[in-house]
Formats: sequence, structure tokens, C-alpha cells
Amino acid sequence: MSDSYRPFAARAVIRLLESPAAIVCRPNADLSRVMFESDVRERLSTIGAEAQKSTPEELAAFIRSEQRRWAEVIKAAKLEAE
Repeated sequence: MSDSYRPFAARAVIRLLESPAAIVCRPNADLSRVMFESDVRERLSTIGAEAQKSTPEELAAFIRSEQRRWAEVIKAAKLEAE
């Protein structure tokens, strides 16, 4: 399988599009801080996971990029929802 299309699992906290900045920024900062505490990183590594942080804008860009990437794969494979 090409590294360009290697599947992986990701977890993110998603909020409503209309959410005020204060509702988004504070939890993002808190989660970023907690996810990089040594005991949390150690626990994540025991299950093969790794914390990554991003801004809400970076996450949105990543999601759009993944949607485009996998849409191409689905189209090329002529897959359809049942």
C-alpha cells in the first residue's frame, strides 16, 4: 500500500461551526496541555498512540485534506454506499 494512502486512526474534539472562539480556544489549550503531560503520554504509548496538537484551523484543514484524499480512492475504486 502506498504511504500516500496508508489508513490510520485519529481522534479529535469537534465543535459546532457557530461556536464562539472562547468556547473553542480554552478547551483546545487545556486538552493540548493535558495530552502532553508525561503520565498521559506514557499511557498513550502503551496503547500505541501518540498525542498531537493543532489549532482548530489546522484540524479543519486536515479534515478537508483527508476528505479529498479518500474521495479520490473511493471514486477510483468505484465504491458506493449500501
